[in-house]
Amino acid sequence: MLSLPSRQTLDGHMVVRSHARVSSLTLKSIQYTDAGEYICTASNTIGQDSQSMYLEVQYAPKLQGPVAVYTWEGNQVNITCEVFAYPSATISWFRDGQLLPSSNYSNIKIYNTPSASYLEVTPDSENDFGNYNCTAVNRIGQESLEFILVQADTPSSPSIDQVEPYSSTAQVQFDEPEATGGVPILKYKAEWRAVGEEVWHFKWYDAKEASMEGIVTIMGLKPETTYAVRLAALNGKGLGEISAASEFKTQPVREPNAPKLEGQMGEDGNSIKVNLIKQDDGGSPIRHYLVKYRAKLSSEWKPEIRLPSGSDHVMLKSLDWNAEYEVYVVAENQQGKSKAAHFVFRTSAQPTAIPANGSPTAGLGTGAIVGILIVIFVLLLVVVDITCYFLNKCGLLMCIAVNLCGKAGPGAKGKDMEEGKAAFSKDESKEPIVEVRTEEERTPNHDGGKHTEPNETTPLTEPEKGPAEAKSECQETETKPAPAEVKTVPNDATQTKENESKA
Repeated sequence: MLSLPSRQTLDGHMVVRSHARVSSLTLKSIQYTDAGEYICTASNTIGQDSQSMYLEVQYAPKLQGPVAVYTWEGNQVNITCEVFAYPSATISWFRDGQLLPSSNYSNIKIYNTPSASYLEVTPDSENDFGNYNCTAVNRIGQESLEFILVQADTPSSPSIDQVEPYSSTAQVQFDEPEATGGVPILKYKAEWRAVGEEVWHFKWYDAKEASMEGIVTIMGLKPETTYAVRLAALNGKGLGEISAASEFKTQPVREPNAPKLEGQMGEDGNSIKVNLIKQDDGGSPIRHYLVKYRAKLSSEWKPEIRLPSGSDHVMLKSLDWNAEYEVYVVAENQQGKSKAAHFVFRTSAQPTAIPANGSPTAGLGTGAIVGILIVIFVLLLVVVDITCYFLNKCGLLMCIAVNLCGKAGPGAKGKDMEEGKAAFSKDESKEPIVEVRTEEERTPNHDGGKHTEPNETTPLTEPEKGPAEAKSECQETETKPAPAEVKTVPNDATQTKENESKA
């Protein structure tokens, strides 16, 4: 019978024993965290097989959560009681032995989830602060946890370490308050005034930004003037104590300080936005900024860029790919130029494929775009020409129909009828509405015995007509009446012609 040595974890909590065809896993001092899925795998040279098992651990409730919760009168707050239990536990809240919520505590609400219970409290007075009890019960056991609702206080005063003055600005370095009052600090307030003045000037600063460097900058100061500055912190409860005043004297008018530079690469990879963060102007307004840049491997600088004093950034575009650049920015006022601010960056490598988030036409060449525009233009012309053909009987399509297909177009029949050239089609009645005499029906008596003299277009002899031509001419004569003769004569002449006809 084959027996393998046992194996166990370093802390001895789990032990695995194998004997012949049986393997066992032993858990010592089992905890609720041991619950879960366990997989047993057997393998040999032929293959392997696995079987999973689930371990359920029933245990009494376990409670967690921040014991001390800070707030102030009128400010809503949640006390969180996290519960771990199997089977699920029933959670109850108590205050001074009284089950919540109750008629005595109308400003309290309870919200439960499978894993936690939340006690929402909106303190109305000091009586709402104190201890609150969270109790969880299941069939294995129960557990309770005490929470304390503490009335928050205003923060203590920050302390000023030192002041670094310039001509028109000053940087105040400080330490955060020792006591925050139990709730986060939201803002810092800086107050300053010139010595001898009564009114304090002030400015609010965001606590997160100010706390990162521990510095606030006051601006708009006069050169060669002595000032006093002090600080205070603000939290949700209110404004805390103000620090002791610290005096400093600004510098005389001089050239400005160099701006701070921050870069932000463009999405295309070969452009950059360089932000200019204004510093002390030396007591004299900045007239402009001078920007120059170049690739580090190049000996020539790009043309200098002059920016107005109100500019806060400069855009550098169409840069070389995968190249390191250096940028110098100088601020200038009436007293002179500042030291050059220096910034170094590298462009991206040239892309070999169209970015996935690029526009659909980003990869089309100029020729392709022009071709698309030409096709669209031609289609518009065709639509316009077809519209003209059917509405106005004109256009290129009309010319093609007349010249190549022999069709007169939609308006030809109406035109012939207006000119009086045709009155009926072949299959309709051949009897004319009005009887007229043609040239062929004229007799010598009708024209006074005078024969028509030939002119330049009259043929001397008339060719003989074949049977087919005669038949065709006969049909044409029946369908198309010859031009009628219209003659106006005096009444006597008309009477004479009638007598001759009767004779």
